Amino acid sequence: MVFNARTIFSMLNGAWSYKRVISNYGTIDGEAVFTLTEPDVLQYKEKGRLHLTDGPVLEALQEYVYRLEDGDRLSVYFRDGRLFHHLSLGDDGRTGGGDHLCKMDFYQAAYRFEGPNAFTLIYNVKGPKKDYVSETHFVKLAVVG
Repeated sequence: MVFNARTIFSMLNGAWSYKRVISNYGTIDGEAVFTLTEPDVLQYKEKGRLHLTDGPVLEALQEYVYRLEDGDRLSVYFRDGRLFHHLSLGDDGRTGGGDHLCKMDFYQAAYRFEGPNAFTLIYNVKGPKKDYVSETHFVKLAVVG
């Protein structure tokens, strides 16, 4: 299956389970929901349990906004409206990525679309304050009814 920005946008809509490994930090298991709020806008909300490598378990929350822009570009924004990154798809139509400089820390996102019901998102984060890899595997939850 070859993906483009519009097919990815449509595919994302719905509920997903996720498992995330953050190098030298911990793991998160949770659920993420992409909700269509406008014709070309998906609100992303995730909630999970962060298991730190040194023992404590904390609640993890995150929100983003995914926008289909100009019909063929998918962009990810922070909840406050600042751009996080544009998703640029590779020639294979199954992988892509985007970059974000946050002060002096550089976030490099890598997406791998494994089919309509699974994808992986890896953030490689480097800088004076951060140095980690976050790898998240998403699996779409079945719709009942």
